[in-house]
Amino acid sequence: MFAITLIPMLAATGMVVDYTRAAKARQQLQDALDSTALFLSKNSSISTMTSAQMLAAAQSFFNVNFTNTDVSGTTISPSYSSSGPSVTVSGTTNSPCAFMSVLGLRTIPVSGTATAVWGHQRLRVALVLD
Repeated sequence: MFAITLIPMLAATGMVVDYTRAAKARQQLQDALDSTALFLSKNSSISTMTSAQMLAAAQSFFNVNFTNTDVSGTTISPSYSSSGPSVTVSGTTNSPCAFMSVLGLRTIPVSGTATAVWGHQRLRVALVLD
């Protein structure tokens, strides 16, 4: 009886391990995307950059912040919008599966998006005294 229940328990444990690794990779990816979006938003020449220049600047800053060596196929794509203005950085990567590969799932796709918006808006303050 124990042998029959052992296989599903080991499979469930393996899935939890692989999912935890993917969740960790997603959090690290999101942190790096957030930092990259903020970095690009503070760049004073962002509005005059070409797509290639923006990608080069974003990729170099992203590579410094995203240090997870377990993932593969990491790509990012930054974009600038003059309305707002805002910068959006999207990224994808693949987290390898150690245990779920037995079931045929080799990688878990992980993605994230970060947007930084800035500008001058009027601040309205109301003071109520009672």
